[in-house]
Amino acid sequence: MTMETSQYLERIERYLRPLPVAERVDIVAEIKSEMLELEAAGMPPQEIAARLGTPEELARGYLGEAIVKSPRFSLRKLGAVAAFYSLAGAAWLFILPVTSICGVSFMLCGPLAALAGIVKFGAHLLGFEMPWVVFQIGGYTLGPALALVCSVIVGALLFVAGRLLWSLTVAIVRRIAAEKSRMKG
Repeated sequence: MTMETSQYLERIERYLRPLPVAERVDIVAEIKSEMLELEAAGMPPQEIAARLGTPEELARGYLGEAIVKSPRFSLRKLGAVAAFYSLAGAAWLFILPVTSICGVSFMLCGPLAALAGIVKFGAHLLGFEMPWVVFQIGGYTLGPALALVCSVIVGALLFVAGRLLWSLTVAIVRRIAAEKSRMKG
């Protein structure tokens, strides 16, 4: 294996760091195997690199596949989205950060809003007042029972909006990965 091939594989591995170690090792081994087969067939390292694309492009394709494999949210997947975004290019400069960050934020705020209403209502039932937990609409402050209902509704709406934004993030990544595959294929 040539020095160019080793450097190429090291760059790919660096771009794939957000992926689990086992998955990253499998991907690098698969690419290395392909490169060795092409080398054995007499193809020069420059042609091999040209055929596979830049390490950034190749890593972007694998990161995209890892993200869309399962639409479920995880912190590791958020890291993969960040790495994919850094490789996706300027076309998605504003869209991916907005959909991914807002999606995660809304999914976290939804349950917290409902929890605040539950805590406020529970404290009211036990005879405690919690002036720092307030549900206010305009100049009107809701009582504990109405605040509970409204906070649960708002929490559910925030969570659903977050899931929809996360689904949109995954759909965008799929589209970018598909464009990449279409350009390569």
